[in-house]
Amino acid sequence: MTKKKGQVVVFFILAIVILFTMLFMFYVVKQNSTKDTEKTMQRVEDENAIRDRVYDDVQSCFNQASSAGMKLLGRYAGYMPTAPEETPYITPYFDETSGTPLTFPMEGNIGVSDSEEFLDFNGEKIVILIKNNEDATDNYPCTTENCDDYELEDFKTEISDCFYMPNVFFCKRNIPEGCEIIGTSTDCDCHCFEGPNNQENISGTYCYNSAQASVERYIKNYFFQCINTLRNDLTGYKLYPETLDDVQMDSYFAKTNIEFFVESDVYLESNTTGTLIEFPRVNSNSYDMGLKAFYVSEFRKLFEKECLVANENIVGDLSLYLEDYDDVDIKQYIYNDKLYDVISVFLTTDELYVPIEDGKERLVYSGGINGDAFNFTFARENRCPALEKIKASDITVDGAEITINFRVADPDEDVFGEDAERNTLKLYLNEELYTDEIKSLGNFEYQIKTDNLLLEDFEVCDGVKGSDTALCVSQEIEIPTE
Repeated sequence: MTKKKGQVVVFFILAIVILFTMLFMFYVVKQNSTKDTEKTMQRVEDENAIRDRVYDDVQSCFNQASSAGMKLLGRYAGYMPTAPEETPYITPYFDETSGTPLTFPMEGNIGVSDSEEFLDFNGEKIVILIKNNEDATDNYPCTTENCDDYELEDFKTEISDCFYMPNVFFCKRNIPEGCEIIGTSTDCDCHCFEGPNNQENISGTYCYNSAQASVERYIKNYFFQCINTLRNDLTGYKLYPETLDDVQMDSYFAKTNIEFFVESDVYLESNTTGTLIEFPRVNSNSYDMGLKAFYVSEFRKLFEKECLVANENIVGDLSLYLEDYDDVDIKQYIYNDKLYDVISVFLTTDELYVPIEDGKERLVYSGGINGDAFNFTFARENRCPALEKIKASDITVDGAEITINFRVADPDEDVFGEDAERNTLKLYLNEELYTDEIKSLGNFEYQIKTDNLLLEDFEVCDGVKGSDTALCVSQEIEIPTE
């Protein structure tokens, strides 16, 4: 009996040992599992944190690149300049080792390096869209010898030259099937002519040279340089895409809206686990602006008319033509001893909020670039005034007082008077500056009174006669005797 009791005690002790062993093993396994779970949760949490941080940085890079591309497009009057290896585009980003700015060359659709069709304005190249015709002889400038049949409304009177850039189209897609082609135009909203890359255009502008395709190339290069700076701050991860060729992007160019997208996969890869951390789609802000208006034939006709008609006011026409026109800034600038107007057209910067999914709203800008106005900038060379033939019927003599009615128009909208910021029209009689009142009668008609019975030379100058930039037109007149 005693022996059996001893065996029971032994078995009981063994059972307790086994139970405690199992409990201990369960505890250890559970602890390890908890630690693994915590590690997994921490890793996921860390990956989510780095994903959010890097994605925000990547998205910021793309917004910066797209905004820079849009601003450059406006600065060059709707074109995208080529930047060769020796004079590449400069970004605001720097190489971590050398401290030098990150740059990139790029083929655009115009060249500016050696062209005389651009002026240097505060370190920037400005497209000269309107130039003075120094060799014009047919009815302009209007003088006694050639003004008999000249009228200010004569559309055929060529008073200046327009410099026309390549016929660059707005967007890069081909003409879709079913579109009716009328001459060189189409009833479709957006198109270009297909052709091989980099080949000189003969019959039309190729899709490669379109504004859309050119600005995409700029944004792609700019964006890649920006994300390269992000790689320096990443420890334990690789950021993709790794090469410029791997960056694929697209854009949406509509009549009143522009948006850019990264089409290639953007993601992180862990150096230790090989885990791939994918990002949501990267896309730019939406630019709600009527940029297409700058590329259509009607806009080009405005410049043609400005070039051909002395009393045409392109600045006034722009305010009527552009839907989101806000304002215009005109600065006079002397370059290579010639006077220019540097004209910047501003598209509005109204903030708009558009609804998206889940009741949220998204901020877009109407006509602006992230709150800044979109500036379409070009230069116009100062041109000589146009003066109609002064006939005997325009001159009346009353005793010692002579009244002269005359019509004059300045192609650059300069007027008689005083203005400290720009050239104004001056009247000279027999080489002497006329300082009395010049009365405006409307419709480019003016009237003066003088007692100079020996008056023979009648001259209107844009600027002070004798100055380097003054342009003058004169007539010989005959004062009738009573």
